[in-house]
Amino acid sequence: MDDTIYINGRAYERHRHFGRPYLRQLVRTDGARALYVAEHLELLNNYARQFFGEQIAVTAEQIVREVDAMLRAERYSLLKSHIIELRIYGASQFSLHVVETSLYDRFGLRAIRPVARIVEESIPLNGAPTGAFAEFVAILRRRVNIAEGGEPIRNTVPVTVERDGCISSIDGATPIAVKGRQIIFAPHVESVEVQRIKEVCARLRRSEVVVREILCEELASLDELMYVDARGITSIIECEGAVYADIIANVLDRAME
Repeated sequence: MDDTIYINGRAYERHRHFGRPYLRQLVRTDGARALYVAEHLELLNNYARQFFGEQIAVTAEQIVREVDAMLRAERYSLLKSHIIELRIYGASQFSLHVVETSLYDRFGLRAIRPVARIVEESIPLNGAPTGAFAEFVAILRRRVNIAEGGEPIRNTVPVTVERDGCISSIDGATPIAVKGRQIIFAPHVESVEVQRIKEVCARLRRSEVVVREILCEELASLDELMYVDARGITSIIECEGAVYADIIANVLDRAME
């Protein structure tokens, strides 16, 4: 990850633009082509009037064009998928930044199976896709990746639990649980990727899609626990002593091919 940020197509030093309020999405690419941009903008528009007092004037075609130009200008591989951070600062100002190059050439199940740890924190602004929420998740991620003795640990993600005992996010994304025939989506953090997974789940036979709260006290009785974001589907291997399978996660992966 470099220090260049592209604002309305012009390159600037990234650190100079921290601190400004913004809405954000992580957008996946197929080579230099940004995917599902219209859906990402539609989601952001749901919050734009609340945060900026006006709708977003940036178009999907504009974002697709600028992503393509940025990746070519910075000489990123056009044979790989990249994760792009899209920031919207107002009606017409936006920025783009390459967060990472994906190890996978498509959206699907990731090989990594992290451990999850409970953090009793309420997600800010009900999980609205803001810069503040991204910073909040980054802080929690650092917290759970430090052991009690101060030694760094790896591959641990935070699970936020609200005061009422409901699980509201995993690593900043929507928690998805499997319990018997039910595939349960917590009703907190919205995302384009979750909508895609819901559509895939609806096509599975002998499975029922349910949107409801997932309680912390249920963790030991769940069959699987996962979350999804622009990087793909991430299946949790263990959370607070409960160990999980990844059978349905693999079924979802195959169903998306």
